[in-house]
Amino acid sequence: MNSQIAKQIPIGEFMQKIGYQPDTVKGVFVWYQSPFVASTQNTGSFRVDTSQNIWYDYSQNKGGKIVDLVMHLQNCNVSAALQHLAGLFNDNVIFSFAQQKQPTQQENQQNKILIKKVKPLTNKALLQCYF
Repeated sequence: MNSQIAKQIPIGEFMQKIGYQPDTVKGVFVWYQSPFVASTQNTGSFRVDTSQNIWYDYSQNKGGKIVDLVMHLQNCNVSAALQHLAGLFNDNVIFSFAQQKQPTQQENQQNKILIKKVKPLTNKALLQCYF
């Protein structure tokens, strides 16, 4: 799993996987008991903004994205956090792709690129970037 895929995992689903249920839902904000402190709190201090998929824990004054949360909970680096998420979600993140229409033959003809001439690279900056 890479960080781009991990960022698409809803933090609420992650919280559920590790055993936390919401205390309160107020619009796009979902409140939980803090996973960082003992569960003696009367009200949740851990907030998830579902519209931006970010979290903030008021008891710790920390927040971030899902990878930051896993790193903080597991006391690990990014690589280990991504492995942890891959294990929890079996590397199966559901994506929704809109079906694209197939281009017509006329559209294919219009979209073709015609290569008129091929020349070797001579710009030193371009050569340094790739070789």
